[in-house]
Amino acid sequence: MSVLDRFIGELQALHSKVAVDSLTNPADKTAFGLGCAVGRLEGLRLAEETLNRLLNEPEDRESAAGRSSNKA
Repeated sequence: MSVLDRFIGELQALHSKVAVDSLTNPADKTAFGLGCAVGRLEGLRLAEETLNRLLNEPEDRESAAGRSSNKA
C-alpha cells in the first residue's frame, strides 16, 4: 500500500472520528461549537477531494502546472 493510499485512508478515518465525536461528545454544545465541528469536517472533505483530483490528473498536466511559459 502506497503512502498516498494510507493518507487517504487516514483522512477517511479521521472524517468518521470527527463526525462521531462531534455528535456524541461535543466539547462546546453551542451553535459555535457545532459550526467548528462542521468546519473541521468540511476541511477534511476538501483535503480528500483535492488529493483525489490531483492523483487522477494526467501526468503531463502536473508537470506543466508549475512552469511559466515565459521564455526569453
